[in-house]
Amino acid sequence: MKKILFALLFIVLTIPTYAQLCERGVIDCVGECGRFYDADGDGICDISPRTVVEIADHSSSYWLWQITLGILLAYLISAILVRFKVWKKVSHRKLWNLLLAITFLVSGIIGLLLVIVINYQIDLNNYFTWLVWHVNVGIGMAIISLIHLIWHWSYYMNLFKKKSH
Repeated sequence: MKKILFALLFIVLTIPTYAQLCERGVIDCVGECGRFYDADGDGICDISPRTVVEIADHSSSYWLWQITLGILLAYLISAILVRFKVWKKVSHRKLWNLLLAITFLVSGIIGLLLVIVINYQIDLNNYFTWLVWHVNVGIGMAIISLIHLIWHWSYYMNLFKKKSH
């Protein structure tokens, strides 16, 4: 497990390549500053930040339904294997807790990377790809978190009950 987490951390921290980012932060800039760069010919400066809608339209979109259905299907298969005693319940829970931890770490690390990029005005050439991955992994984390919440529902409800002394 340590090797997997280390490999994920290594990938997240070493793949990016850096260049200059628009210092003005103008969305959809059309060249007012003299640093206009338009390699794709869309009339918008390629080093200016993009809106979320434009990101979804021109790169990858978020995989909400695919991820949700994939996780639910995988969970159903896992639960069926436990039900028919092909797999132990403890192994089932370990797998889903591990997946929750991995999605939490990956989404969190990419999120921190994106914050650093924005705060220190570092251009990540593939910024929007990282953003899409951050959101997609976050979707997986949210679905697995809901499963986790359902497992521990009684524990969470007991936190809010008044205790009689």
